[in-house]
Amino acid sequence: MGLYLRALGCEGAAPYAEHGLGLSFFALGEEGAALARFAEAGRLLEALPEGQHRELRFRNHYNAGVVLFSKGDFAGAAESFRQALRAGSGRIEAMRNLELSLLSMEREGGAGAGAGEGGGPSQAMALAFGYIRQREVEQWRSRDWPEEECPSGDDR
Repeated sequence: MGLYLRALGCEGAAPYAEHGLGLSFFALGEEGAALARFAEAGRLLEALPEGQHRELRFRNHYNAGVVLFSKGDFAGAAESFRQALRAGSGRIEAMRNLELSLLSMEREGGAGAGAGEGGGPSQAMALAFGYIRQREVEQWRSRDWPEEECPSGDDR
């Protein structure tokens, strides 16, 4: 987490650092802190031209959706997956998770918690999201910044 905290002060790296902190907090089971970091990354991205940082925009909304789903906020998760699809249309993982969120909303509204699930995600869905979370961690792990201060100059 220290690298992400240092990167917050580097020009242009702050949205990536906020997103990385969000992933770190989610891995630690701190869903509220994760959502706050994803929201801050989104706020920073809104200040940039829309065509830039499309992958980060997608991942930010997508991962917020995963966190919301894990908390049982299926409507919030569905909206986050919709925003992810706007940022990276056609991404199958976001389409699948949007569908899961909508089905969960439907089940929650129709059948309630009669099976003793308490309104949260089923064990199978929790396992699926655990796998997705692990894949995200592996992908971002390969993009960590090297042990250095804020970069200076051109990277050419």
